[in-house]
Amino acid sequence: MASISTALTAEGYRVITPCIAGHGGTIADLANSSWPEWYESAKNAYNELSRECDSIYLTGMSLGALLGFKLALDEGENIKALALMSTPVQHMIWNRFFIPLVRYSPLRFAVSSVAKDFQQSVADPEGQRLYREQSLQRLPQEAIFQITDLQKHLREQLRRIYNPLLL
Repeated sequence: MASISTALTAEGYRVITPCIAGHGGTIADLANSSWPEWYESAKNAYNELSRECDSIYLTGMSLGALLGFKLALDEGENIKALALMSTPVQHMIWNRFFIPLVRYSPLRFAVSSVAKDFQQSVADPEGQRLYREQSLQRLPQEAIFQITDLQKHLREQLRRIYNPLLL
């Protein structure tokens, strides 16, 4: 999101790029955070912008896109439009089976994290390099479970979003 933030700031827009709770630290920090805490980080950034700006446009990538959907649900037309990228509305087909299997079985004690597949996640070589540099190499299972819970929460309500949307 840094390149988008930099470009928008250079054009004179007021931009906030919050560090989401549990992010920007260790794998343990992420494992010990929850999606409501992640959302609170995004909501606090929204509240700060709403005190300073009349019109708010939201962009997010991956988890930030899911949090953008949640903000649109809660704030409605106060968010003028959304541009959401790499939005994981649901997991890939095999993960829809594997994640509950790990979560609700003794496998939970054997699988503490999974390696990120940087090549599959980002096609652009420069983007891959930046993603590797700025990201944890592994994703803790608890974060995966939290993302799954947030996805479920949002899927039940997506039809309530009427904001202009670019996916």
